[in-house]
Amino acid sequence: MQHRAGESKETVFSPDLQVKPADARRPSFAPLPIGSEDVRSKIRWIDRWVSEYQWASSRHETQPMSRLQMADRDSSTRGEVSPVMGRLNGKVAVVTGASSGIGEATVRALSGEGAAVVAGARRRERLEKLVEGVTRDGGNAIAVECDVTDEEQAHALVDRAIEEFGRIDVLVNNAGVMLLSKVEKGLSEEWRRMFDVNVLGLLYATDAAIEAMKRQGGGHIVNVSSVAGRKTRPTVGVYSGTKFAVNAVSEALRQEVLEDGIRVTVVEPGAVATELTDHITDEEVRAGLKQRSIEPLQPEDIADAVAYAVGQPQRVSVNEILIRPTQQTN
Repeated sequence: MQHRAGESKETVFSPDLQVKPADARRPSFAPLPIGSEDVRSKIRWIDRWVSEYQWASSRHETQPMSRLQMADRDSSTRGEVSPVMGRLNGKVAVVTGASSGIGEATVRALSGEGAAVVAGARRRERLEKLVEGVTRDGGNAIAVECDVTDEEQAHALVDRAIEEFGRIDVLVNNAGVMLLSKVEKGLSEEWRRMFDVNVLGLLYATDAAIEAMKRQGGGHIVNVSSVAGRKTRPTVGVYSGTKFAVNAVSEALRQEVLEDGIRVTVVEPGAVATELTDHITDEEVRAGLKQRSIEPLQPEDIADAVAYAVGQPQRVSVNEILIRPTQQTN
């Protein structure tokens, strides 16, 4: 690059990936959240700035690039994808149970890594608020109202991703309920609800995603299970049954689709600060949970694990991630 006499030779990243003198303005995709309490958003913002500067410098670009060129530089994805740069740039993800907790955090984490995300859940207003926040942070997400226990709706969720973005690279089966009680109390409606959401809902969405992933030559399915999918105890029996099923289905599925380039990961959280316990109707169980004094995991801790697994090179298949709070014994 030629410089006129007296012109600074220092270079910095410019918003259109053009290497320019040091007076270049900040990227337009999202201002640095000065004063924000969300430290994670600041870290992601800095990571994106650095990665884009390094990529531009390595290419020695002297001509501006459009946002679509930036998003498509290492992907053949059709449709509009996020201008955010990260490990998942150009990828399309679907997340179920996205209106709160782990699902909401996962939408933010994946969009923060550059993926276009389809957020699915029953609570439309919460989804729309989530999408607004993702958009403000420079990401790309859409909200789709969906009850995964309805097979047609679960398939429609995956179909919407393909219609909107042309493909589906990642499916995160996060929707779940945890209604704890002793078996002898006979809460059969709650048993049925847990199996409908935790097992059948997962299978419905997975069935739709596998077909699309096989057509495009690969993909990644992440099933959110639980420590309860490894061991059980009183009051957790039926819930554990659903999570043991998730683990068994996931391992069988991994073996069935590995030749198709589809990876399968099971994430097994311990105690996490989410809404799950709010829906428990057994007062005895609720009282016991209130007596627990350990510091629980946060939804973002699990979302980071999901992002780690799906961000690995195609040759790497992270099959299982078990995450407990430091103080949790079992």
